[in-house]
Amino acid sequence: MKPKEFINYIRNNSNKNGTLKSLFVTHYLSKFTDEELEGFSKSLHAIISSRQQVIVDEKIAFLSSLGYKVTK
Repeated sequence: MKPKEFINYIRNNSNKNGTLKSLFVTHYLSKFTDEELEGFSKSLHAIISSRQQVIVDEKIAFLSSLGYKVTK
């Protein structure tokens, strides 16, 4: 399965609130071991953190371009 196909497969098995459908979880995710699921979780958290940092960096750059000094 190619990455784009996998993404579409996940999206087709998601609810409107962004969570996975219970049937998908039962038939797909339940096949993975606890260690594999923990690995998925860590990877997802890392991606989310990096995306959040990109947003923060963009806002800092915007404020800096307006002449504000941004410090943490």
